[in-house]
This record gives sequence, C-alpha cells and structure tokens, in this order.
Amino acid sequence: MNFEAIYGAVAGCIAGDSLGLKFEGLSPRRAEKMYNCPEKQYFIFGKRIISDDTEHLLFTLYALYKSEGDETLFKKYLASYLKNWFLSLPYGIGFATLKASIKLLLGVSPDKSGVMSAGNGPAMRSGIIGIFFGSDISKLKNMVKISTVLTHKDKKAETGALIIAYAAYLSSIKADINPEIFIQDFSAKFSENLDLDIKNRFEFIIDSIKNGESTYEYCSRRFNNKGVSGYIYNSCEAVIHCWLTYKNDFKKAILEIIKCGGDTDTTAAILGTIIAAGNSSDSIPENWIDNSISFPFSIEYMKDLSAATSVKFNALNIDNSTSEFMYSTEIKSIKKPSNLLLLFRNLLFYPIIILYGFRRLLPPW
Repeated sequence: MNFEAIYGAVAGCIAGDSLGLKFEGLSPRRAEKMYNCPEKQYFIFGKRIISDDTEHLLFTLYALYKSEGDETLFKKYLASYLKNWFLSLPYGIGFATLKASIKLLLGVSPDKSGVMSAGNGPAMRSGIIGIFFGSDISKLKNMVKISTVLTHKDKKAETGALIIAYAAYLSSIKADINPEIFIQDFSAKFSENLDLDIKNRFEFIIDSIKNGESTYEYCSRRFNNKGVSGYIYNSCEAVIHCWLTYKNDFKKAILEIIKCGGDTDTTAAILGTIIAAGNSSDSIPENWIDNSISFPFSIEYMKDLSAATSVKFNALNIDNSTSEFMYSTEIKSIKKPSNLLLLFRNLLFYPIIILYGFRRLLPPW
C-alpha cells in the first residue's frame, strides 16, 4: 500500500475543499462576478479553511487504520466517529448526514441509520476506500456499501460512491486510462449498480471529451449554467469528466471544476482526492496546502496517519504493492484529535461562515 497515494489523496482533498468552499452554492456567473480567481480568495488572515469534505475523508481513513480492513470493525468505528463528529457541531453538514447522525445517536443500527437521499456524503468518503480495496472488487463493494448506508440508502448514492472509489484506485496505481476504457471497465465490474441514467451520463462524458469540450463548457451545457448540484450523479459526472480530461494536471483540474460552480467544495475535494492519489502531494501547489487551516488536523498528523495505515495494511498483505515512502518501522500509535478541539474550531469559525453567508445577499448579482 503506497504512502504517497494515501497522503496524496488526503492533501488533494484539503486543497480542493479549501479552495472550493468560498464558491459553494454560487452559479458560475455569480462566482466570477463576486470572487473571480479561486487562488486569490481566502476566508481570514490570508488563510482558507476546510469543511466536512476533508473531515469525512479523515475519519474514514482513521476507521480503516483502526479496523485494519475488518468489515465489522470498520462499520463500528465509522459509525462511532460520525456520531462524535456530529457532536462537534460541524458547519456545512448535509441534511441527510445530519438526520443519519441523529439516528445513530438515538441508538439506531449503522445498517439502518441511512436516509433516502442521493447526496454527496458517500462520495466524500469513498475515494480513500477505493485506494485500499480497488484491486479486490468484492471487498471494495462491501466497504463502500458499509460507508454509504451509514448515511444514505438510495441505491444511486452507492453507485456514485463506487464510481469515485474506482476512479481513485485507478489513479493511485497510475493506470494509463482513457474515458472509454474507464467506463467499459467500470460497467463490466459493477454492472449490477448501473441504471439507465448513469449509462447515459457515461456516454455524454465520452462524446464530450472526444469533441474536445472543456469541463466548464460541458457542465455549463449539461446543468444550464446553474452549477453542479449536490446530487451525487451530477457531481460524479462533473468530477469524472474533469479527471479524465486533466488527470495529470492537478492545478488546472481543480480550478476548472471550481469554475463550474455549484457544490464546489465537494466536487473539488473529491476531484483532488482522485488526481493527487496518482500524482502525489508534490503535484499540488505548495501554497494551496500551506494556506489552508486544517486545525486540529495537523499536516504531521495526516502524514503519520497515512503512513501508519500504509504500514498496517502492507503487514497484513492486503495489497501486494509496496510503499515508495521509506517510513520508520516503529510507527507510533495514532490518536485522532480531541472532539473538543474540533468543537472549539467550529464555534470559532461559525461567525466567519455566517458573515460570508450574508455577503452573498449583496451585489453583484
């Protein structure tokens, strides 16, 4: 299990999430009028902040670290971390995840806590799962299903999460892939998850890329210049188009998906996870990470967690690949940051989030 792929996915998620957050919910036209270049936009003191997208990926990675791939333990840890995360009063939490978290707190089983929704929550978590289990399709399906039904029980949520998981896996092994091969491969391996809607969207993606259409042009046409919504099929369509178009250019891909508008923090976070899994954290502009506030999740913590999980899985022979990162064999025990610190961070940032919300009521329209 390759450390560079794991940490690259984490760093890519942070970069995409923090860059896209300020543009969330805006149409492409309004976003350009209000903020223009994402690279020059910050929340406070020249810094950007992460949202629930990064946090979902991190607590999923921690659940993998603790469970060592055991499905029963993974379900237990993931449900526990989701409940504790909810108690930290996260900003930007999706409505389906909110309701599922409340059900878990009331004692509902993780198998029954999900609500009928096809939102993006499962796709936030599935990229990192794909990196670990993409070579074992049966295992991948099981782990993605566990993560999905925890919050979302619409079959489309599971399909979307599998699309992102498999894309992240292929990226992590540096597969030289084109749109037709990716879609044929996915369709063959996950045929029971395909419906007519997603098949049509795959065809739209292939035709668009063949015609040399940019992701911005494609999304403007497909979503009527309103931006990419939080519906998982829309987000997956935009992300996969952008990945297959710019898969070796992290910066260009992230700026392009943000330009498309809509649920920009999530689409940029998911896309960042996929692309950086294959190109490592070195592909990310250095200041995109340095200028992002991820407290209480330090960069050192994320590297340690990525390395420790990599070492654990390699020791278990879950994956035959080896890490390119020479990390100490004496991996220290990893503890996730206190939820009290996360609660403190959230309470501190709420006024900033609210101020930006009010700012959107003002011109330019």
